[in-house]
Formats: sequence, C-alpha cells, structure tokens
Amino acid sequence: MGANARNLSNGRTVVASRKGLGWDLESLNKAYRQGYMAGLMHMECDQCPYHSDVVIAAWEAGWEDGAEMSMEYQQTAYIA
Repeated sequence: MGANARNLSNGRTVVASRKGLGWDLESLNKAYRQGYMAGLMHMECDQCPYHSDVVIAAWEAGWEDGAEMSMEYQQTAYIA
C-alpha cells in the first residue's frame, strides 16, 4: 500500500488525492514543460503563471533547465 493510502474501519482502502493540494503529477509535468520552454525563450523567471508553491517549484526547475540548455546551445553555436 502506498504512503497516501489508508485503511478504513470497514476494510476499504482510500487513496489520498493530491488534487486537494492544488497539484497532481500531470500538472507538475505541464508546469515543468512550460517553464522549460520559457527558459529556452529567455523569459524572466518571475513570469511564472502559477500560484501553488509545489507547482511553482516545478515551473522554476523547468525554467532553470531550459535556460541552461539555451546557454549551452549558444556556446556551442559560437564554437562551431
């Protein structure tokens, strides 16, 4: 049984949903992808459209990876 599952007194198992927290795995993936694209396009990091701390962190992680990839691409373009 996962960490988010609980056994009830009637024997049923209930799995807690992260939706109540304002995020799920799909929304974190979407936020990361959007942040990655924002980083690639040289947008400012403070342009994050999200409000939930966990989703903001996913967007910022994507933004950092996208910005780093963009810088690496520019450096290799100048070398070639």
